Amino acid sequence: MEPSSSICAILDDDAPKGQSSLEIIEIEEVTPSPPPLPLIELVIVFIINGKETGERSLEVDVNQEFQSFQLQLARFIKPKLPRHLSIYSDGVDVSYKRAYVTKAQEAKRKELTWKDFADEMDYSGLLNAIRNSKASKMTLLVRAFITVPKEDFDVEIESVIASQRVVWHLLFI
Repeated sequence: MEPSSSICAILDDDAPKGQSSLEIIEIEEVTPSPPPLPLIELVIVFIINGKETGERSLEVDVNQEFQSFQLQLARFIKPKLPRHLSIYSDGVDVSYKRAYVTKAQEAKRKELTWKDFADEMDYSGLLNAIRNSKASKMTLLVRAFITVPKEDFDVEIESVIASQRVVWHLLFI
């Protein structure tokens, strides 16, 4: 609850004749905080050096500050990076675009309007969209655009593809 105050002036009718008395009082009112938002379905799509490398779907709590939400996204990205890199490593850059859409739109993923998702104002816009919708029928799509040094990305992807070939080969022997 956030307090707000009002100033009210009251004229004293009982003051002696020819004199007026004015009493100023401050009234503090408490306005209720908005109710907490429900858990939101998040689908995060990982795009590393321009290649879509997968996605993850989970429920997230948006009842937090932007920096906390950003750290949560960073934890989802970390496993997608080459082993020795973090999102803070030299040459690594991460940016986001978001779309808050119906489940049907999320399934089709065509002609979506992607919005910037870089700061507190963008996060505030998302929270307003969530407040003004039926969250259970909506999905938050986030595209994580991750740039890593090319040599790190190519080596990591080649080793993943090679291990997939070995598994594929073993399955059909």
